[in-house]
Amino acid sequence: MRELIVVDDGSDDETLGVLGRAAGLEGRLRIVELGSHRGKGAAVRAGLQAASGDLVLLTDVDMSTPLDETANLVSALDEGFDLVIGSRALPGAELAVRQHPLRELLGKSFNSLLRLLTGLPFRDTQCGFKLLRIDVARRLAEYQRIEGYVYDAELCLTALQLGFRVAEVPVRWSHDPDSRVRLLRSAPGIALELLRLRRLARRPLESRSEPTSAPSVGAPR
Repeated sequence: MRELIVVDDGSDDETLGVLGRAAGLEGRLRIVELGSHRGKGAAVRAGLQAASGDLVLLTDVDMSTPLDETANLVSALDEGFDLVIGSRALPGAELAVRQHPLRELLGKSFNSLLRLLTGLPFRDTQCGFKLLRIDVARRLAEYQRIEGYVYDAELCLTALQLGFRVAEVPVRWSHDPDSRVRLLRSAPGIALELLRLRRLARRPLESRSEPTSAPSVGAPR
Protein backbone atom coordinates (compact mmCIF):
# COMPACT_ATOMS: atom_id res chain seq x y z
CA MET A 1 0.00 0.00 0.00
CA ARG A 2 1.27 3.45 -0.91
CA GLU A 3 1.18 6.17 1.71
CA LEU A 4 1.90 9.87 1.62
CA ILE A 5 3.57 11.30 4.72
CA VAL A 6 3.71 15.08 5.04
CA VAL A 7 5.80 16.51 7.87
CA ASP A 8 4.75 19.97 9.01
CA ASP A 9 7.72 21.75 10.54
CA GLY A 10 5.78 24.38 12.43
CA SER A 11 4.44 26.09 9.29
CA ASP A 12 2.37 29.24 9.66
CA ASP A 13 0.61 29.03 6.30
CA GLU A 14 -2.39 26.98 5.13
CA THR A 15 -0.48 23.73 4.60
CA LEU A 16 -2.44 21.69 7.11
CA GLY A 17 -5.76 23.15 6.00
CA VAL A 18 -5.08 22.31 2.36
CA LEU A 19 -4.07 18.78 3.27
CA GLY A 20 -7.16 18.34 5.40
CA ARG A 21 -9.31 19.17 2.37
CA ALA A 22 -7.38 16.94 -0.03
CA ALA A 23 -9.63 14.49 -1.85
CA GLY A 24 -8.84 10.91 -2.73
CA LEU A 25 -6.19 10.39 -0.05
CA GLU A 26 -8.35 8.87 2.67
CA GLY A 27 -6.40 6.22 4.53
CA ARG A 28 -3.18 7.01 2.66
CA LEU A 29 -2.31 10.50 3.92
CA ARG A 30 -0.49 10.81 7.22
CA ILE A 31 0.51 14.12 8.73
CA VAL A 32 3.35 14.43 11.22
CA GLU A 33 3.34 17.70 13.14
CA LEU A 34 6.55 18.83 14.83
CA GLY A 35 4.77 21.70 16.54
CA SER A 36 7.60 24.19 16.15
CA HIS A 37 10.18 24.96 13.49
CA ARG A 38 13.17 22.68 14.02
CA GLY A 39 14.65 22.38 10.54
CA LYS A 40 14.34 20.27 7.43
CA GLY A 41 16.54 17.54 8.87
CA ALA A 42 14.24 17.14 11.86
CA ALA A 43 11.25 16.92 9.52
CA VAL A 44 12.90 14.25 7.38
CA ARG A 45 13.89 12.21 10.44
CA ALA A 46 10.28 12.32 11.67
CA GLY A 47 9.08 11.16 8.28
CA LEU A 48 11.58 8.28 8.20
CA GLN A 49 10.46 7.19 11.65
CA ALA A 50 6.77 7.32 10.68
CA ALA A 51 7.10 5.47 7.36
CA SER A 52 5.75 1.93 7.06
CA GLY A 53 6.06 1.04 3.38
CA ASP A 54 8.72 -1.23 1.91
CA LEU A 55 10.41 1.70 0.14
CA VAL A 56 10.72 5.31 1.32
CA LEU A 57 10.97 8.19 -1.14
CA LEU A 58 12.17 11.54 0.17
CA THR A 59 11.02 14.42 -2.00
CA ASP A 60 10.50 18.14 -1.64
CA VAL A 61 6.91 19.30 -1.64
CA ASP A 62 7.58 21.58 -4.64
CA MET A 63 8.28 18.47 -6.77
CA SER A 64 11.41 20.00 -8.28
CA THR A 65 12.23 16.46 -9.36
CA PRO A 66 9.15 14.86 -10.98
CA LEU A 67 7.92 11.62 -9.46
CA ASP A 68 8.44 9.66 -12.67
CA GLU A 69 12.17 9.91 -11.97
CA THR A 70 11.57 7.40 -9.16
CA ALA A 71 11.90 4.56 -11.68
CA ASN A 72 15.61 5.31 -12.15
CA LEU A 73 16.15 5.16 -8.39
CA VAL A 74 14.22 1.89 -8.09
CA SER A 75 16.46 0.39 -10.77
CA ALA A 76 19.53 1.20 -8.66
CA LEU A 77 17.93 -0.44 -5.60
CA ASP A 78 17.25 -3.51 -7.72
CA GLU A 79 20.96 -3.62 -8.54
CA GLY A 80 21.78 -4.01 -4.85
CA PHE A 81 22.18 -0.47 -3.57
CA ASP A 82 20.65 0.48 -0.22
CA LEU A 83 20.29 4.26 -0.62
CA VAL A 84 19.93 6.03 -3.96
CA ILE A 85 20.32 9.79 -4.20
CA GLY A 86 19.19 11.90 -7.12
CA SER A 87 21.83 14.21 -8.53
CA ARG A 88 21.78 17.44 -10.50
CA ALA A 89 25.55 17.37 -11.00
CA LEU A 90 26.22 14.09 -12.80
CA PRO A 91 26.37 13.73 -16.59
CA GLY A 92 22.88 12.94 -17.79
CA ALA A 93 21.12 15.21 -15.31
CA GLU A 94 18.58 17.55 -16.90
CA LEU A 95 18.13 21.02 -15.43
CA ALA A 96 14.88 22.26 -16.96
CA VAL A 97 14.92 25.49 -14.95
CA ARG A 98 18.31 26.52 -13.66
CA GLN A 99 19.09 28.48 -10.53
CA HIS A 100 20.61 31.95 -10.57
CA PRO A 101 24.33 31.64 -11.47
CA LEU A 102 25.35 32.92 -8.02
CA ARG A 103 23.17 30.32 -6.34
CA GLU A 104 24.66 27.58 -8.52
CA LEU A 105 28.16 28.78 -7.64
CA LEU A 106 27.34 28.73 -3.93
CA GLY A 107 25.93 25.22 -4.24
CA LYS A 108 29.02 23.92 -6.02
CA SER A 109 31.29 25.61 -3.49
CA PHE A 110 29.31 24.02 -0.67
CA ASN A 111 29.69 20.58 -2.20
CA SER A 112 33.43 21.03 -2.73
CA LEU A 113 33.88 22.07 0.90
CA LEU A 114 31.68 19.21 2.07
CA ARG A 115 33.77 16.64 0.22
CA LEU A 116 36.97 18.18 1.54
CA LEU A 117 35.81 18.10 5.16
CA THR A 118 34.16 14.67 5.18
CA GLY A 119 35.64 12.64 2.34
CA LEU A 120 32.19 11.99 0.87
CA PRO A 121 32.51 11.18 -2.85
CA PHE A 122 29.11 12.42 -4.01
CA ARG A 123 28.63 15.39 -6.31
CA ASP A 124 25.21 16.46 -5.07
CA THR A 125 24.07 15.35 -1.63
CA GLN A 126 21.56 18.23 -1.35
CA CYS A 127 19.14 17.26 -4.11
CA GLY A 128 15.89 16.55 -2.26
CA PHE A 129 15.10 13.29 -4.04
CA LYS A 130 16.25 10.04 -2.40
CA LEU A 131 15.00 6.46 -2.23
CA LEU A 132 15.81 3.80 0.35
CA ARG A 133 14.42 0.63 1.83
CA ILE A 134 12.42 0.90 5.05
CA ASP A 135 15.01 -1.03 7.10
CA VAL A 136 17.73 1.34 5.93
CA ALA A 137 15.52 4.35 6.62
CA ARG A 138 14.99 3.30 10.22
CA ARG A 139 18.68 2.68 10.83
CA LEU A 140 19.65 6.07 9.41
CA ALA A 141 16.95 7.88 11.41
CA GLU A 142 18.31 6.27 14.56
CA TYR A 143 21.68 7.95 14.07
CA GLN A 144 20.63 11.27 12.52
CA ARG A 145 21.55 14.29 14.63
CA ILE A 146 21.75 17.26 12.25
CA GLU A 147 18.35 18.92 11.97
CA GLY A 148 19.10 21.64 9.42
CA TYR A 149 20.26 22.05 5.83
CA VAL A 150 23.16 19.57 5.95
CA TYR A 151 21.01 16.61 7.02
CA ASP A 152 21.28 15.09 3.49
CA ALA A 153 25.03 14.81 3.80
CA GLU A 154 24.72 13.21 7.24
CA LEU A 155 22.36 10.57 5.83
CA CYS A 156 24.93 9.71 3.16
CA LEU A 157 27.81 9.72 5.64
CA THR A 158 25.97 7.50 8.12
CA ALA A 159 24.93 5.09 5.36
CA LEU A 160 28.57 4.60 4.37
CA GLN A 161 29.65 4.24 8.00
CA LEU A 162 27.03 1.50 8.47
CA GLY A 163 28.29 -0.33 5.41
CA PHE A 164 25.33 0.44 3.18
CA ARG A 165 25.85 0.83 -0.57
CA VAL A 166 24.97 4.31 -1.84
CA ALA A 167 24.35 5.17 -5.49
CA GLU A 168 24.12 8.62 -7.07
CA VAL A 169 22.04 8.83 -10.25
CA PRO A 170 21.24 11.78 -12.53
CA VAL A 171 17.69 13.15 -12.47
CA ARG A 172 15.56 15.83 -14.07
CA TRP A 173 15.20 18.89 -11.89
CA SER A 174 13.66 22.37 -12.06
CA HIS A 175 14.44 25.23 -9.72
CA ASP A 176 11.48 26.59 -7.80
CA PRO A 177 11.85 30.38 -7.56
CA ASP A 178 9.72 30.28 -4.40
CA SER A 179 12.36 28.20 -2.59
CA ARG A 180 12.59 29.02 1.12
CA VAL A 181 16.31 28.19 1.30
CA ARG A 182 18.30 31.43 1.50
CA LEU A 183 21.91 30.34 1.23
CA LEU A 184 23.56 33.65 2.08
CA ARG A 185 21.31 34.32 5.06
CA SER A 186 21.66 30.73 6.22
CA ALA A 187 25.44 30.61 5.70
CA PRO A 188 26.48 30.88 9.39
CA GLY A 189 24.18 28.04 10.43
CA ILE A 190 25.27 25.92 7.47
CA ALA A 191 28.93 26.49 8.36
CA LEU A 192 28.31 25.29 11.92
CA GLU A 193 26.51 22.21 10.62
CA LEU A 194 29.43 21.44 8.29
CA LEU A 195 31.85 21.60 11.20
CA ARG A 196 29.61 19.33 13.23
CA LEU A 197 29.41 16.90 10.31
CA ARG A 198 33.21 16.91 10.09
CA ARG A 199 33.37 15.91 13.75
CA LEU A 200 30.79 13.17 13.20
CA ALA A 201 32.83 11.85 10.27
CA ARG A 202 35.82 11.41 12.58
CA ARG A 203 33.99 9.89 15.56
CA PRO A 204 32.94 6.26 16.03
CA LEU A 205 29.37 5.76 14.92
CA GLU A 206 28.48 4.30 18.32
CA SER A 207 29.04 7.70 19.92
CA ARG A 208 25.75 8.96 18.49
CA SER A 209 23.70 5.82 18.96
CA GLU A 210 21.38 7.28 21.59
CA PRO A 211 17.78 6.62 20.53
CA THR A 212 15.90 9.58 19.06
CA SER A 213 12.38 10.35 20.16
CA ALA A 214 9.55 9.10 17.99
CA PRO A 215 7.41 11.75 16.27
CA SER A 216 3.85 12.51 17.21
CA VAL A 217 1.38 12.03 14.39
CA GLY A 218 -1.51 14.45 14.25
CA ALA A 219 -4.73 14.34 12.30
CA PRO A 220 -5.37 16.75 9.42
CA ARG A 221 -6.86 20.04 10.49
